[in-house]
Amino acid sequence: MRLTVREVQEQGLIGKVEVYVDGEKIHRCIEADEEEGYAVCYLADEHGRLILDANNNPVTARVCGKVEIRIRDR
Repeated sequence: MRLTVREVQEQGLIGKVEVYVDGEKIHRCIEADEEEGYAVCYLADEHGRLILDANNNPVTARVCGKVEIRIRDR
């Protein structure tokens, strides 16, 4: 399964989706693909604030591994 933040919003799943990579819960995820084995997430500093680039856009990181998307109360 592949899921993006837009699809989560459109399907009314906000607050119901959790993404895990290699068994570790990933936060601030904006895209995940179980078949391709990656998740794209916003990066945050030690205070939990989003890290912004020079153009004030959130910085993202691609995390690769065994991806599991869990949807609660679908």
